[in-house]
Amino acid sequence: MKRHLLKSQAGTLLLKLRSVHRLRTIPHANPEISGQVANDIIADKLITGLCRDHGAFLDIGAHLGSVFSQVHRANRTVKIVAIEADPQKAAFLRGNHGYCTVINVAVGESEGHVDFFVSGQGGYSSLSAEETKQAGDSTCIQVEMSRLDTLFPDQSFDVIKMDIQGAELAALRGGASLIARSAPIIFFESVWDRVSEFGTAPRDVFAWFTGHGFDVVPPDRVGHDSQPMPLEAFLDSHQYPRRTLNYVAIPPHRRQEARARARQILQIS
Repeated sequence: MKRHLLKSQAGTLLLKLRSVHRLRTIPHANPEISGQVANDIIADKLITGLCRDHGAFLDIGAHLGSVFSQVHRANRTVKIVAIEADPQKAAFLRGNHGYCTVINVAVGESEGHVDFFVSGQGGYSSLSAEETKQAGDSTCIQVEMSRLDTLFPDQSFDVIKMDIQGAELAALRGGASLIARSAPIIFFESVWDRVSEFGTAPRDVFAWFTGHGFDVVPPDRVGHDSQPMPLEAFLDSHQYPRRTLNYVAIPPHRRQEARARARQILQIS
């Protein structure tokens, strides 16, 4: 159903209305997770408008294109590149989003072929059998793996979105040169409060970002002059009830730019 809705503006509007409905009903159904839901919706809004005019947006773990299609509709001057490891989804993206460059690989810190576990439930496919198992049955296939630095030896991106089910740290390590050259704003998901099958934990991802000069903030702080999250706050936000599932890593010299754009997007006076 979602892949059909994404093909039209009317369908996109329906998906937005679903988010509004979710925000309004969650406080009554389960008020403890209201903050998480609000931050997820704010992240969805921000990611569509933070890319500069004529800039470039990289969607790592594009799934059905729900994120980058919104970026495209918000600003047709933005160049869109999507990475999707699942060959069937990559084929769908190529067939339905002609404006987007689609690369059918998994990304990590090495090159070669790897096992990839395709989940029967939406966007839970992963390089990790354990992570995918959380969503039920999966099918193991072989896919090509590449480093971001190999894929993009010269290109730069204004904004990067990364949602690859626990493999984020390996992707970051394999894209250190690209990220240093681009100084992008990076949206990333961090869900589990434990060591993953990849041998990494949230504190490792946080350490990578801070060690490479990024401020990490929750979505609802992008539009404000707040201090970056300390490690303790980042780890605490992974405990139930979570503050957010999504975070934003911003180079300090782009904080004011991001703040100004976020205030426009969110209509903060």
